[in-house]
Amino acid sequence: MQGQLPGQPSNLTFAWGIESGSELAPAELFMTKLKERLLQRWRTWRLQRRPYFMLEVEAMRPGDVIFSTERAASSFLIRLRTWSDYSHASIYLGDGLYGEAVGAGVRVRAATTMVKERLKVVRLKGGAQSERAARAAADEINQYLHAPYALAGALLSLSGSVPSQDPRALFCSQLIAQCYADAGVAAVKGLDPTKVTPAVLANSDMFDDVTAAVTFKTRAVAQHLVLGEFETLSDRENAIIEEMYRRLRPFFADRGMPMPKLWTDMLRILADLVNAPVQSELDRKIITTMKEAGYVDLLGVVGDEVIKPFADWLTALEPSKLSDDQVALYKYSLGNNMAALKRQAEIDLDNQQFWTEEWQRTDLATFQVLAKYSETQRNQRLGMIAMGETALEKLRSR
Repeated sequence: MQGQLPGQPSNLTFAWGIESGSELAPAELFMTKLKERLLQRWRTWRLQRRPYFMLEVEAMRPGDVIFSTERAASSFLIRLRTWSDYSHASIYLGDGLYGEAVGAGVRVRAATTMVKERLKVVRLKGGAQSERAARAAADEINQYLHAPYALAGALLSLSGSVPSQDPRALFCSQLIAQCYADAGVAAVKGLDPTKVTPAVLANSDMFDDVTAAVTFKTRAVAQHLVLGEFETLSDRENAIIEEMYRRLRPFFADRGMPMPKLWTDMLRILADLVNAPVQSELDRKIITTMKEAGYVDLLGVVGDEVIKPFADWLTALEPSKLSDDQVALYKYSLGNNMAALKRQAEIDLDNQQFWTEEWQRTDLATFQVLAKYSETQRNQRLGMIAMGETALEKLRSR
């Protein structure tokens, strides 16, 4: 009996119960999709029965170090090699945000998106002075934002050998140890940040374990937060910024100029160049690169991929159909996400004012574009905040 798979070309057929030649591939495709559906059902079943841990954002302090385990082969290798329950480390920044070095590079995310089967949080020992040092360490992450991830460094740090192919690249625990070192604190005494693994950092005597005070257990979690890695627009922005950096490197190399370490360093050089012809040429090159790499159009994607889905979710939200646990989790997540968005909107305003001043000072088009970018980004966040407040009111009225 002959049949045709939905969506396949009309000349591609499969035979029910027959294993022969070219007719096997579509049958294998059918079985592969069936296996994927069964695997997804099993994951969903497990999700509904396993407890997960989240961060109690209001109890967190800037500089707190968060340890977790990721679902990846590299994570398993790190845990196996270090005899540790944890393979990943990140740092709480305050305002409901945390920073980390992952495959997408050094990024910042909302703390309410951290949902793990196992979490550990440590805090720098000491009083007010240590608290200031931890906050300073959290602030240091700003100079590493968008830096690439050092996967080879993460793996080779286990044996004490770290490659130097890209000195800009960082792995998770190295980023945190480096931020603390920049703030004048050795996170692990006697050990260079490039040799600090998550296991070593988790057992450092410089920190107290505060896990019980800053985490809580829940079963009402969003599936996309625990059933695999999910991409955000900030991840895409990271990738675009790294692409722009690589495209612009030859400009500096061909002219014998010092090679900037980061994209933001390139912008600083542009602003301070005293050679007017070179400055004008670099300005045009950056504008072209931003357009070709998709940076200029990135904010247009926000409307389709973030704002519209959120508006649709808000329209469909019916608190009366949610369980008490779901309502509580939504209120918690939305409340903290709104606080994080408000802080990011403040940063957008600062950036807009800074780039506007640079544009007025230099009359360079790059800074005009960046000022407009920050303004648009801020307006989008304010729109999200207004919708989030509406959602919270619906949840509170239940």
